[in-house]
Amino acid sequence: MGGYSGYEGTDEGTYLHLSFKPRKKRTTEDPRNIPIRANKCVQVYFSTLKKSNGEPSKKTYYALMTAVRRFLDFHGIEATDHALDDLVDAKVRNLNDTTAERMISIFRARYGDQATCPILGLYHRNFAEVKIHISIKSGRKTIPLSEPQLLAIYNDSALSEEHRLLIDTMAHSGERISAIGLSKPESVHFVEQSNSAIIEIEAWLNKTDISHPSLIPKELGERILENARAKGYRNLFPNYKSLFQHITKVAKELHSVSFTSHYLRKRFQTIGETTSADDMSPNEWTVLMGDKPKFGHIPDVYSLVEQQKIVEDYEQFLCPRLKLGQKLAKSESRAQKLERENLELKARLDKLLAILEKATATNISIPYTKPDGTLEPVWEKAKSVK
Repeated sequence: MGGYSGYEGTDEGTYLHLSFKPRKKRTTEDPRNIPIRANKCVQVYFSTLKKSNGEPSKKTYYALMTAVRRFLDFHGIEATDHALDDLVDAKVRNLNDTTAERMISIFRARYGDQATCPILGLYHRNFAEVKIHISIKSGRKTIPLSEPQLLAIYNDSALSEEHRLLIDTMAHSGERISAIGLSKPESVHFVEQSNSAIIEIEAWLNKTDISHPSLIPKELGERILENARAKGYRNLFPNYKSLFQHITKVAKELHSVSFTSHYLRKRFQTIGETTSADDMSPNEWTVLMGDKPKFGHIPDVYSLVEQQKIVEDYEQFLCPRLKLGQKLAKSESRAQKLERENLELKARLDKLLAILEKATATNISIPYTKPDGTLEPVWEKAKSVK
């Protein structure tokens, strides 16, 4: 049936040598994109949004192309290499002319804010200030999941070890799934004299276009590299989309909850926010999850290897709480711990003084252990203290 396949195996192990590789989507770009890209205003738009690899993200590129094609079709304008330049130049030459505002408003009423934003950006980034501003806020609310719920999903028999490996990585790194999944195995570094590993995130993989390190437990880094080596991956998780799509499906169908990769990023941020600034600076955990720090600079992989404070803080105050199943209660800071210990010592001292005062008043002898181990009464000393 179909000839010799070159592989002999039993019914149980026939396909165990194969590893899943997601099929690449075949996409044919719209031919109208070629003249649209030739417009100077489009080139200016992309030049202001290109990332460190010299290209805008695919999401940005296709969002503009789709919006522009709809905009031109809606107003019956042919997609030429100067159609958009003509519209933008007309607004620049006469800022009081509201033709652009009216065209955009009618288009917005038909296609909504999401499709209109790239058109507004095209005008704004070419210094043609239209008198329309759109602020898009997600109305979708994140429903918190309890740690037992997360563990139930994590341990579900419908998930493989690779699914669990991806969940662990997302929970401990705090980065976006695409940045983690597309990172190379060579980007994983182990910090000497520590229990942590660093994933060096390249700038073009990060949404804010910032190169930064993410920290994960050392044993997790070893498992990630072993998984990539065993399956011949060139990236840590090249099939991250299909992996988490299956995780989300299992969570929805078998546990009746919404669970996406971004939830783990929000969980990381929540744990960071409830970590006392006296213990771990907000700048440290903010950098680790790929956001711009509010204070200080961004440490690179080499400064993390040489200066291990952020690694030590991560291991002591953040990592233990990032493990699934741990309570997300606010941790006790160093200052709070010292204050609690001082109160406990004060209470014990007050209790001891009360006993001494009572002994002095009643002439009761209290045994005192000397350094040599012998006992002697101390009620006379108590009198002198009083």
